[in-house]
Amino acid sequence: MRSSRIMVLIVLTCMMLSGCWNYREIDQLSIVAGLCVDKKGENQYEFTVELIKISGENQTAPRSQILSMTGETMFDAARNIISTSGQKLYWSHANILIVSEEIAKEGIATILDWYLRDAETRPDIPIAIASTERAKDIFLMPEQDGDIISNRLSDTIKNHKGYPNFPPVEMWEFANHLGTEGVSAFTPRVVMVSSDKGLPPMVDGSAIFHHDKLAGYLSGLETKYALFVRDDIRGGILVEEVEMDDKIGKVSLEIFDSKTSVKPTISGNDITMDIKVETVVAIGEIMGDIDFIDEPGRSILEKEAEESLRENIIAVIKKVQEEYACDIFAFGDEVYKSYPKVWDKIKGNWQNIFPDVQVSVTCDILIENSGLTSRPLKVTH
Repeated sequence: MRSSRIMVLIVLTCMMLSGCWNYREIDQLSIVAGLCVDKKGENQYEFTVELIKISGENQTAPRSQILSMTGETMFDAARNIISTSGQKLYWSHANILIVSEEIAKEGIATILDWYLRDAETRPDIPIAIASTERAKDIFLMPEQDGDIISNRLSDTIKNHKGYPNFPPVEMWEFANHLGTEGVSAFTPRVVMVSSDKGLPPMVDGSAIFHHDKLAGYLSGLETKYALFVRDDIRGGILVEEVEMDDKIGKVSLEIFDSKTSVKPTISGNDITMDIKVETVVAIGEIMGDIDFIDEPGRSILEKEAEESLRENIIAVIKKVQEEYACDIFAFGDEVYKSYPKVWDKIKGNWQNIFPDVQVSVTCDILIENSGLTSRPLKVTH
């Protein structure tokens, strides 16, 4: 009994005194910040990685390095790039995966397999589609004050609450939508915007998928109203133009909270989605000379905002139905939840049924807490 206790103490002591078996100095690592994937010819993939280079000197800020390499498969390209970097890539800190439009149109599922399967990569990184000629162009833009582009794009997606003009989608979620009946996947879109200092990339709008193939895009504004339907709005701004007493003014309404319920009803062969949106806002800005502090000003503003939101939601639903026939709103999933037996009969034909689904939209907007005043700023002379 005594000898057993001694043996246990020896083993525990050795474990506590031993170092990390796979310890490496930080300046010996090629830390991947982000990855762009393009097609190279007929049978090659081109990997472009943004690496974070960290020096051992305390005062040296991290900088980025861009490397590209090709391979017959994703795994092949990932290993081949070691010949350029001189070091094995460290994937656990990768912040974004950007896929070219060309690959997305051909089918994106094939390139996701390696990333989801490999033990060193993480499935919770954001995935986005580049609406540029090449995805790698996003990393090859002129540097802006030592900016690490992958980190900035990832931070933008993480701060989606304040700018809901794109869907914040992680890779595992996107892959899950690809395999779920009654739901079409969509991802953020990365675009290039002209400026005097170059072409800085930004996240704006969304890419819509039919199965795993790119079907088309929605603008940032259209995406915002699509996210209202999906109950994915937790912040952002609604801009309304209001006319009252022969005066016209623009008002910025800051969204504090929003809740959307979607309920399907079936009558014969007709399916209707009853959509109810309840949104709490505050007046963040008034451009004009209209007073919204008392009735009827505030009541008029609420009704104008409700009607505008309703019209925009209906417009984006109809566009997706008519142009893409892709159920990014998860209407099919709602039918499955409410009418599972009906869904079993129609799920195989849902792509043809979805464009004919009718929608009934009701919007309720409540204006609360509007800062110090809801009256416009007046200038006296």
